[in-house]
Amino acid sequence: MSDDLCHEVAQLTELLHLHEDDLDPAVAGATGLALLELRPGEGAVGPEDVERAVGLISFALRHLPHHPCAHLWRYRSAGALTHLAEHHESQELLASALSTLALVAADATAPADVAEWAAVDAAELTKLRLATADFTAEDARLHLDALAAHSSVVHNPYEVLEFRREVALAHRWAYPHTFNLDDLEHSAADLTAVLAELSEEDPTRPEALEALALVQEERHRRGDDPELLDVAVTAAAELRALVTEPPAAAYTRSLVAGLLATRYLERGTTADADEALAEFVAVRDQIELGTEHATQYGVLKCMRGADLGDVAAMSDGVRALTELSATEEGGSAWTSSVLAETHLVLARQAGAEHLWPALDWADATLAEAGEEHDGTIRLRVTRLEAAESAGREFGVHTVLARHDVHGWLTDAERAVLEAPAGTNARLRTHLMIRLALLRTQWMPELARPDDDLGALLSRLCDLAEVVRHDLPANEEEALAGLAAYLTWMSRAYLTGDTPEPLNLEALGPFFDWIGAGKPASEVDEVEGEAIELARALARCVRSGQDFRAFTGDIVALVWRTDALPPSVERDRLRQYVQLLARALGPPSSTEPLIPAELLNSVDGLGAVIHKADALRTAIAGGDVDGALSVHQAIDQAASDALPGSSQEMLARIASGVSRAAMAKMLPARPEALEEAISAADGEWARTGRPESALALGRLLRSRNRPADRAWSRELGLTASVDGEQVTAWCLADDARGDLVRVLETRRAATLDIAPLAFGTDEVRGALQATNADALIYLLPHNKAHGGMAVVVAADGSVGVTPLPKLRTERISRFRTACETLRANIRTAPRRQLWQAELTELCGWAWDAAGVAFEPWQGKRLALVPVGELGLVPWEAAHREVAGVRRFLLQDSEITLVPAARTLAGGTAVIHTGAVIVGNPCKDDPAAAVLAEKLRDDFRPDGVFLGGHGGSPRPWRPSPDGAGTPDEVRTAMVDGLDVLHLGCRATSDLGDPGKSSISLHGGELLPPPADVELVTLTDHVLHGTGHDDARALPARFLANGARHVLAARWAPSHDLLHRVHTLMDGRTPGAALRAAQLELVERSAIDEWTAIAHHGA
Repeated sequence: MSDDLCHEVAQLTELLHLHEDDLDPAVAGATGLALLELRPGEGAVGPEDVERAVGLISFALRHLPHHPCAHLWRYRSAGALTHLAEHHESQELLASALSTLALVAADATAPADVAEWAAVDAAELTKLRLATADFTAEDARLHLDALAAHSSVVHNPYEVLEFRREVALAHRWAYPHTFNLDDLEHSAADLTAVLAELSEEDPTRPEALEALALVQEERHRRGDDPELLDVAVTAAAELRALVTEPPAAAYTRSLVAGLLATRYLERGTTADADEALAEFVAVRDQIELGTEHATQYGVLKCMRGADLGDVAAMSDGVRALTELSATEEGGSAWTSSVLAETHLVLARQAGAEHLWPALDWADATLAEAGEEHDGTIRLRVTRLEAAESAGREFGVHTVLARHDVHGWLTDAERAVLEAPAGTNARLRTHLMIRLALLRTQWMPELARPDDDLGALLSRLCDLAEVVRHDLPANEEEALAGLAAYLTWMSRAYLTGDTPEPLNLEALGPFFDWIGAGKPASEVDEVEGEAIELARALARCVRSGQDFRAFTGDIVALVWRTDALPPSVERDRLRQYVQLLARALGPPSSTEPLIPAELLNSVDGLGAVIHKADALRTAIAGGDVDGALSVHQAIDQAASDALPGSSQEMLARIASGVSRAAMAKMLPARPEALEEAISAADGEWARTGRPESALALGRLLRSRNRPADRAWSRELGLTASVDGEQVTAWCLADDARGDLVRVLETRRAATLDIAPLAFGTDEVRGALQATNADALIYLLPHNKAHGGMAVVVAADGSVGVTPLPKLRTERISRFRTACETLRANIRTAPRRQLWQAELTELCGWAWDAAGVAFEPWQGKRLALVPVGELGLVPWEAAHREVAGVRRFLLQDSEITLVPAARTLAGGTAVIHTGAVIVGNPCKDDPAAAVLAEKLRDDFRPDGVFLGGHGGSPRPWRPSPDGAGTPDEVRTAMVDGLDVLHLGCRATSDLGDPGKSSISLHGGELLPPPADVELVTLTDHVLHGTGHDDARALPARFLANGARHVLAARWAPSHDLLHRVHTLMDGRTPGAALRAAQLELVERSAIDEWTAIAHHGA
């Protein structure tokens, strides 16, 4: 500012304050204008100078309102007031500036260019006022109307473009005051037009792009037009490209990320989510995210982590949202519901401990929820799902103690019945199904003593009827099927009526409906094919049609399943498909129909449907073990079903209802159950009786807290109680280590030896010590569990393979054939019938258990066939391969052991002595000939005990001894390499203590002795209830023998001699196998299977 101008301003300002009448208005106006029009660099004009200039111009306008320069004075003073408003942050000064500009723009006498400038500036100030001040909707509308009136004075193309931009922005900022969508539409239309004319380099373009993005986002939010969101994203992306310098760049990237997050949440576009997350991460490196964007970041982390199974990402998102929720502005129902749902996903993938926060977040959110909508319905589904899972993981009573589950169920029922119009019908149905699941699964714990359980199920049926009428016509039948199932459950399990057979076809729509709600994946597709094939197969068999037509379909399904990427879901699906494949059996199977129990296994509901009668019978008869066994079979069916499938849901309903039906036998209410457990624990501590341990175990499993199942299994092991029952417990818990311990404890009890601790580690050690590759326990079907193979590999891993056809009923016919054979072995027709029966049994053996052997081709296997399965010559189990019969013997080397602990019997000491016994009782001259030949050919240093001849010829004792019990016992004291017993060896199955070796002048029960090989050439079984562990070969092994070659029926002397010939450099088991392989193609099956190898 020049000294002259400075002096003049000071002088005029003094006159204005002291001697106004002496001041010339024209001079005051000109001086004030001159001061305001100073350019930068021509002198410092501070706020005080601007205020002096405004004062001088205001004086001039009061006295000379029509002066030729009056319009210019007003326009310039408005600009000065705007400057002062910004300096003092004064809305009053800003309003004054706007009023002044409006006067100039509206004055028809104003020069055209000044009026135009005033109109454009008025538009900008209106935008600023609407963005920063509070207005009523009416006042905001008045400001916009004024702008509309000013448009007539704007003519210059450049000024028109600027005016339209500012008006569009003014409409954008008017919207928060008016909430009138017309303002958003006006703003969007003008901004779109303006941007089309603005150059890429125009400095006002970023502001217009930002406004367009936000306006279109809000229009989309209000109108749900997806194209508007796409426009917003495009505008924001262009803005991001233009604004690259911090800190503004961080804001533009946040804007893009927020819009992309919105689009992902609405459409599931994963590329949008990944780009949004990348942008948020980049912004977080520069500045702290605002609350809205921080929330979006946390939600995206949770949701994308759930999509990808990325536990770390979900955990990051949970931390972010949890921190936000602790702040006053960050907490919201949305973030809380996302936290609940994410914790539920984490519970499945990272640990059950996430179930508790899932329940807490869902509970807190719903407690504060206002109006019902799809989100609150979905959150109730999440809460009930989490509660159900927590009950399985921590015990139902634990959940009931921590949360008001009764209140949740009442609330869910109210939400189902009172859902507002427009509620998603599928969500409402899901809530109804979850409600039904929890009410039925936890029925014993939730029901009060005087509750009518049948009425509770009827109420659920009524609820299903209400919901299903809101579904589309093609989905109504889904819930109709569920209601029919609940009604059938009530009659079958609770009322004692004998209901009509459940029509599984009626449940088909329910199965389809549940499947349709799952996210699509390749596993889901194959699962759907498997379920549909199982239904078609069931229909075919029930109608008596040829089920073999499905062979090609099942083979293709097996291939598809094997080709799936490794996962837990694939493993469960493979087991399901393998069961389905075994339904057909081998091509040579003589069974005309698939057994009903196998079809029941593959359709997933057989154990549920066909156990109702057994449960009612057990309850009526007070049979606690029987009832608990039936319930466990139903519970196992639920565990075996594909997770999340409709079969699993229906089986879990049956599990809860069956427990409720048993409530009179086993208390279910928490208080009564605790009292019963305390009393049973005291009884067990006081008496130590096995029955007390089993009773306590049942109660613990009914309570089902986290440690209860393990405790029940340990009780079963400690007390050596009902082995089948405890085995079923281990299977239900998938406790494979305990399963091996239980099986070995059972075998020890059958062997009548001390039940020393023998688990997976000990089995692995025994396998490795004998160079065996696997031990396979073959367990037949019984009342507690189905048939199965428990496989312990040499590396210690344990597998369980269901074998539904492994039932002892098939063996009874074979046992009768064996007895007939011994009674009249020389009759040719009898021999042919016997061979046919043996061949058919061995075909059945592969059909029933071959799937357990297939993975072990070329390996050495130790088999533990339990019970009457020991009568089967497993090495002859066969199937057809390329039209030729192939035996297990040709695939693997097989040995039989009564228990893993006998697998590596004997000591490391090498013995050389041999005792060859033949015909000591004068009843088998041929046995003496064989014995002496074996001694002469293979053990010339050995001792031959017994004698030659027999009635009617005179009997001549051997020079080494007649073969008395004392002679044999004495010979065994120091250990032997070979003990050949060519005499009658009788295994008394009813009382193993009476089993004996018939010798000269008496009988011998095998004493403890270290013997490398025992041969029993005339071994017979006496009594019923066969188990290898009760027979003489097992007794020899338990007493220290390493190998036993025992006759199943009369073997040929040539076979025995050939085994000894091949024993040079081979173990006895390998030598027997080599001899059998020589005979398998040219001899009858009963000839080469006449001897079995037991032991190492």
